[in-house]
Amino acid sequence: MPSIRLADLAQQLDAELHGDGDIVITAVASMQSAKAGHVTFLVNPKYREHLSACEASAIVLTQDLLPFAKGAALVVKNPYLTYARMAQILDTTPQPAQDIAPSAVVSPSATLGHNVSIGANAVIESDVVLGDNVVIGAGCFVGKKTKIGAGSRLWGERNHLPRSRDR
Repeated sequence: MPSIRLADLAQQLDAELHGDGDIVITAVASMQSAKAGHVTFLVNPKYREHLSACEASAIVLTQDLLPFAKGAALVVKNPYLTYARMAQILDTTPQPAQDIAPSAVVSPSATLGHNVSIGANAVIESDVVLGDNVVIGAGCFVGKKTKIGAGSRLWGERNHLPRSRDR
């Protein structure tokens, strides 16, 4: 699970830090579901009543709502955008392999676009076409004559694509 110090998060987000910058943040969450290590946000003052029960370690809000913060806070101009950026920073989505893993099995008749990544133990059968920037995760199987469009991503062993027909 990724984690980041609140001070480092504030710097990445160009936010004004109030409180302990050494708090470690591990996830973003709603006020109702946030726990220690989480960061949440407040945009509408009518929801400030939820802050009393909120267990988040930090909150993102605008300057005018700062008086309602009960602990560490990040002051920003646009909490919605900041929340989305935090979600990206703390994203736990597996990162694709770079290039083609040595254990991947790729048919010589397969056509690979630019910047294709194929994970460990993946199988790409004959006459497969992978578009540009395609990511095939570890353990995936792509059957004969399958065409996968540019920018597509397949993850995990359950992505078994049998032979497809042109439509």
